[in-house]
Amino acid sequence: MHNPNYINPASQTSPPDPQLYQTQQLMAQPPNIISTKDHLYLKDALSWTLTASKKCHFYAQNCTDPEIRHIFMQLGQIHQRQYQALLNHTHPQHNAQHITRPTY
Repeated sequence: MHNPNYINPASQTSPPDPQLYQTQQLMAQPPNIISTKDHLYLKDALSWTLTASKKCHFYAQNCTDPEIRHIFMQLGQIHQRQYQALLNHTHPQHNAQHITRPTY
């Protein structure tokens, strides 16, 4: 079945009309509760970030090249900050000292 609203990007010679697409409104404030799907995504993101931080730390400790060691330490610190930022967003009522986080 042919969709009359479908625009084939390959057939366009000019940019698409922005009015054809609906824009999403940004929330002024996050909701007080999150969906199960969002909760699971945040849990995965925390896990991925913590794992990346730990791997970078491990590689830095086992690397013999000082330049590469330094790069791994920087990457590990970036992931550690991202992990902490996610924790702060997901647990704003807790003081950061009460939350277990990786330390180097």
